[in-house]
Amino acid sequence: MSFKGIFIITFFTLLNVANALEVDEKLTMRLIKVSKTKKTILINRGLEDGLVEGDHAKFFLTTGVVARGVVVKASPTRSIWSIYRVVDDEAIFKDKVMNLKITKGMKLTEDATKDVVAAKEGEIDVPPAIALAPGANDLESLKEDDKKDLAALGGGGNTDESMRASSAVTTGISRRTIEVFGLLNFNNMSSSSDLGNGSTTTGTVANVDFSFGLEKYFDVSSKALRNFSLSAFFHKSTQETVGLSGTQISLDAFGYGVGANYHFMADALSYGRAIGFANFTLGIGTSQDSITFQTNTVSSDPDNLEGNTSFFSVGFGFKFFLKDGLGARALVDWYQRGEKYTIEDGTEYTKTVSGPRVQVGLGYRW
Repeated sequence: MSFKGIFIITFFTLLNVANALEVDEKLTMRLIKVSKTKKTILINRGLEDGLVEGDHAKFFLTTGVVARGVVVKASPTRSIWSIYRVVDDEAIFKDKVMNLKITKGMKLTEDATKDVVAAKEGEIDVPPAIALAPGANDLESLKEDDKKDLAALGGGGNTDESMRASSAVTTGISRRTIEVFGLLNFNNMSSSSDLGNGSTTTGTVANVDFSFGLEKYFDVSSKALRNFSLSAFFHKSTQETVGLSGTQISLDAFGYGVGANYHFMADALSYGRAIGFANFTLGIGTSQDSITFQTNTVSSDPDNLEGNTSFFSVGFGFKFFLKDGLGARALVDWYQRGEKYTIEDGTEYTKTVSGPRVQVGLGYRW
């Protein structure tokens, strides 16, 4: 740490010893970092707010106390707390807004298993010198439930300003956990052939690959579960092509299935940030293979075969959502579909369709 940094922290420490918060005083705060064990937290309040090393406090919501802890390190705008009692484990997670209330210190025990010791800094990525920020009042990206809690708690002295500031932010964490989405891959072209004897044939070369579904996210404190989402969808693929002689071949497949996504780069419920995700789907469906034989003078009736299909895909992509829930996504995956047809004499035909796909789409979360 530089001399300037040491001077600033020492200055605020001395200043706030005289102006430290009294027992029962309250502050509204936000959890910036939470260790895996939830025994160490970093909050957006520090020396400027009257917090000093050794302060004990209760952390609570409108539903009651969720934890008790003690300050083990403080900077002007941040403080690290060792949590020695957890009442509501699920309420302690990154970006959660709650109140703290200064209390008398708890009597410490010599039992090593109950001693108040901060978890390793590496667990919450806190550097030895806590980074300074312009101000402690950075209650941004509030969730709907947090807004209700904040209004009811009334702590912090700057509630109205915090709420106005949060309404203007463009990045944050949403509480919207259900999304409806659509994905599309489309092209439509025409074909014409010159048969060399003065006659021509025409046809269509087209592909429509469309998916529509629902995706469920999990607004929980468990990072492992929070990174995942589950989806259910239906999928329709129509392909048409024409041979040189004019013979038209078309394939129409319809399927429905389920999928799972694993999100990275950003919280799965983020808005205003790019969210990377890995994707896996599988499903079953039906297909129709149709051939219309055509020459320069004769066109036959379509010869149709009905079949059953099963499919899977593996890929990755990116999502981006706005605060109001509107979103977009792009996906690159490897798709494979197996088709089975039974003709009139009982003979079975099988076909495999596989290859990469590029799809883009829109979504809405609520």
